[in-house]
Amino acid sequence: MLPPAVIRRQSMIPSQAAVQSRSKRNRLGLSSSASDLNPVAVLITKALIELPVPFVDLPPVHPAAPHTIEAAWSGAAGLAADVRYYGQWIRDEAERRIGAYYPAAQLPQAYGAGDAPVLAWLWARTARCPNPACGAQMPW
Repeated sequence: MLPPAVIRRQSMIPSQAAVQSRSKRNRLGLSSSASDLNPVAVLITKALIELPVPFVDLPPVHPAAPHTIEAAWSGAAGLAADVRYYGQWIRDEAERRIGAYYPAAQLPQAYGAGDAPVLAWLWARTARCPNPACGAQMPW
């Protein structure tokens, strides 16, 4: 039997569970490993765990940031301010460049009868129904 200081917990758990268990790591003295088949989940987990660490307690770097030495940025607040700023900038640029291709939706009278911005477009491939009596276009 190994002494308690040498015992390590090795398990294959999904990435999200590993993020939650990492917060308990120091308290329990255990290490956790994660694996996931979904590359997007792996990238998000990696970004959540590794990306903020170098930016802890640093001020934001975007041009509109208040650049004063007295400003104290705790944790990843500076990184969060940069992500908000550049995320809004990307959204504004995308709307300026391709917004004309995505017109606003016309609301019915019951919902205010005006224009509303479209938050998401859903595309589905369609095919004609093989039933001769039907012939309707249906999602495929």
